[in-house]
Amino acid sequence: MANELKALAASGKTLYAIVRRHTDDKVYSADLGQLVTYDDDDWTTYAITMTEVGASGLYLGVAPALTANTYYIDMRYQAGVDPALDDARVGGRHYIWTGSEEAVSPLEELVDGLALRDMLKVLFAAICGETESPAVNRIEFKDQEDNVVLSITYGNNRGVRTSSDISI
Repeated sequence: MANELKALAASGKTLYAIVRRHTDDKVYSADLGQLVTYDDDDWTTYAITMTEVGASGLYLGVAPALTANTYYIDMRYQAGVDPALDDARVGGRHYIWTGSEEAVSPLEELVDGLALRDMLKVLFAAICGETESPAVNRIEFKDQEDNVVLSITYGNNRGVRTSSDISI
């Protein structure tokens, strides 16, 4: 495996990743090369080094060889000499591993050409009254028989913002 862990961050930083298994919260120990029971005192042993590509702000790391499962990857800036519990988070995500490759998250599966994640953004934007166009004030969701199952109407007097401001 190579470069499965990816993060975008400010250039010139020191980044690392922590991998935690979703089913039992075991954490991968980079020092031991296996999943272990989490202990604050062992934090430095969990860090997987991420290396910046040139000065691009793209950091890559090698994911450990793990069994099929869902894992959470937490990426952090290393502020001091060693990784520390209070290091700032750069980001994180769920990682569905088949045992040989990353699986597509259900939120990324396409339905009629649109990812479920994007559908949720549209729905959330509509509920919050956010729109990319002040002229749009009604969104309808229909079932397969073309019956309206959800209709959201809102006024145009709210500030115009885009759904790209929303992260899911």
